[in-house]
Amino acid sequence: FLYSSRDILILIWIISLNLFFSTKLSSARTVFDTIFQVDLQMFFPIIFGVIDALLFALLLYFFTTWHKVGLTGIAIIYTFSNLPGAVLLVLKFFKTITPKFKINTNSIRSLLLESFPIAIYLFFSILNTKFDILLLSWMRSDAEIGFYSAAIRLVYPLAFFSTSFSISIFPLLSKYYSTDQQQFARIMKFSAKFIFVIAFFLSLTLFSNANEIITTFYISSYRPAILPFKYLILAMGINFLNLYFVDILVATKKQFYATIVLGISLFVNVLLNLILIPKFGIVGASYVRLTTSLIVFILLFFFLSNKLKISRIFPYTKLVFLFCFFIIFSFLLDKFGLVLNLIISLLIFTSLLFAFKIFSKKELNLLFSFLKLK
Repeated sequence: FLYSSRDILILIWIISLNLFFSTKLSSARTVFDTIFQVDLQMFFPIIFGVIDALLFALLLYFFTTWHKVGLTGIAIIYTFSNLPGAVLLVLKFFKTITPKFKINTNSIRSLLLESFPIAIYLFFSILNTKFDILLLSWMRSDAEIGFYSAAIRLVYPLAFFSTSFSISIFPLLSKYYSTDQQQFARIMKFSAKFIFVIAFFLSLTLFSNANEIITTFYISSYRPAILPFKYLILAMGINFLNLYFVDILVATKKQFYATIVLGISLFVNVLLNLILIPKFGIVGASYVRLTTSLIVFILLFFFLSNKLKISRIFPYTKLVFLFCFFIIFSFLLDKFGLVLNLIISLLIFTSLLFAFKIFSKKELNLLFSFLKLK
């Protein structure tokens, strides 16, 4: 389809409205989401987000089936579908909380000083995730960029599994680091183990089913996206832990080290992409993401071990056995089909968690207390 500059401008304005109330962007709605998340009330942001998604799916199905809608029409449907959840969230916020507005210069100064390293960290993080796409657009074909974008689109939504849990845990880490070091260590190590388990299951299961996933969600001509998807899904698993490690550093007011790590990562990212993308294209770009994620993990682990004196973050022996057994089962399940593979993998993995006693009874009770609705 060809669009005039006027059509594109209208489309941009429509999409820009979602900066106020979309759950899929860093929008104004995020402010209200965060209030519930830090109070461990994940139910409300999740349910309102589900309402938005269901409404979008229903409206899109109706209008694309019975009416001809172009790109602008889809943008309007998407924008409209985000409104109910945003309105319900704001109403619930003001029903639950009565905010009092007061300017406190000391608090503002303190927040700016503490958040500045985080702002630099986020800037480095954005460059880390965008530089390869920018370089690909200069050096490779549009088709290759399309394959890479297709792989990325399947990976990014999975970050929800890690970020939602990390956001809920962060207030507890920040609180107990100042008041109860023993409880801080207990929650920190349990959360690290929980995120590792989620990351390990998702990354290995999706890695072993990469062929079926790509050909199921896309047409067969998208097969060149399979290998990049495999590297990206492994990088995603490592990044689950990286993001949690950053939260630990921020909770303990050591965010400066996270900024240093991302600065080093950005340098390596740029250097490797300049070397590998011209020769290997999207495979090289995805390999660089995996490599830089691993470097970030090693550096963050080093700072946690040396600056915070945290030892034995993971129960290494049990996790090694879990790793080995699940890899064997994953490759044995290669020929059952995508849906059946995922179901059987989940059942086997859950059985292995209980068999190797990865989580104690106290840790399971702690997890249920986190998930308890308020």
